[in-house]
Amino acid sequence: MMLRRLYKESVVMLLVLVMSYSPLWPSSAIQGAVAQPIDPGRVIFDQALHHDNEHDALTYLNMGANPALIDKHGNTALHIAAVNGWVNTVTKILDINQNLIDFQRMNGSTALLLALQSHSEEVAIILLVNGANPAIADRNANTALHAAA
Repeated sequence: MMLRRLYKESVVMLLVLVMSYSPLWPSSAIQGAVAQPIDPGRVIFDQALHHDNEHDALTYLNMGANPALIDKHGNTALHIAAVNGWVNTVTKILDINQNLIDFQRMNGSTALLLALQSHSEEVAIILLVNGANPAIADRNANTALHAAA
């Protein structure tokens, strides 16, 4: 329990540090993001993501699956991996398509916000180190800092 609290405090400190160096972030619109409606040919990749099967999701990514495909809720593979705390999958997705890092799903949530709401602090740190914007708010005006507090 103490380790979890220490980890959470580290995430909050990292968020504050990032915010202090970059108080004015560009608009939350992600230039270059290539999210598209789900391709029927990639349904099996989508199923691996939604059935908590990180091993299969990584296999499909290594075979060329497009992590920018979105589901009916606006989730990309990065959102799902962040919620589940899949460190390896998050890292692989960012290697494939860095532009997805701040992509907002239908309710405005980013992978960073979802990771923090799901207590996936390790994923949150990876996202922050890779340039995730902690100032992006969802439709309820929640930001990563709110979720980390």
